[in-house]
Amino acid sequence: NYYLQFLQGNGVFEFRGVFSGSYEIRASADGLSGRTIADVRGMDTNVRVPLLPPVTLTGRMKSEGPLADLSGIRIGITGDGVAVAANGEFLISNVAIAAYALTTKFPPSLPDAYVQSIHFQNADVTNSPLVIEGGPQSPIEVVVNSAGGSIDGYAANSRGEAVPGAVVLLIPDQGGAIRPELYRNTTADGSGKFEFHALPPGGYVIYAWTDIEKNSWFAPSFLRDFESYRQQVKIGLGQKLQVSVTAAPAN
Repeated sequence: NYYLQFLQGNGVFEFRGVFSGSYEIRASADGLSGRTIADVRGMDTNVRVPLLPPVTLTGRMKSEGPLADLSGIRIGITGDGVAVAANGEFLISNVAIAAYALTTKFPPSLPDAYVQSIHFQNADVTNSPLVIEGGPQSPIEVVVNSAGGSIDGYAANSRGEAVPGAVVLLIPDQGGAIRPELYRNTTADGSGKFEFHALPPGGYVIYAWTDIEKNSWFAPSFLRDFESYRQQVKIGLGQKLQVSVTAAPAN
């Protein structure tokens, strides 16, 4: 990460030693905020970051399936979010200019509910950040489904014995850049059992370790060292899948 350095109090900033690539630059001051994308290609690059006032986001959630009352669901971009009204409407105020992951929290009565799709500014952003720019914002359209899949799993060692406390990672079986919000992890209980709920239909990959520091898997090459422990599964709508995985031993 880099940090802004303002010079002479006139809003000028400078980053030195920046490698070629594409970077998001964010700035804020006196309640205003802004963002821009800088493409660095082996030479000095000049950028401007317009600072704009915060915006208000409105949206509507609807259910694909039997779920009628949407109250009890919360949606947001930071913290605990805001409550969704029974008719699906919601409002998020005082939103700074930035890119966000839109998060949805379901009540315990909906253990397998998941977000099926998100549309914003005439684009499908289900698997993309919610980019907030200045000016009027179109309503966010969210579709949820209460019939997500689930996994009941068992973590064992190479001898088939249970591994209590095994760390289990579940990620979508898709390429592209690492998206931390799509990574799920849990810890097996004393009998080696673990669960994942509210899974959208699709392919997934499961890894398990007898012991590991959580979040190690975000290092770009980390998982390549555990390809032999990689287990692929496919989940259908509302499917309850039982799997057994072999946990990689601690280094």
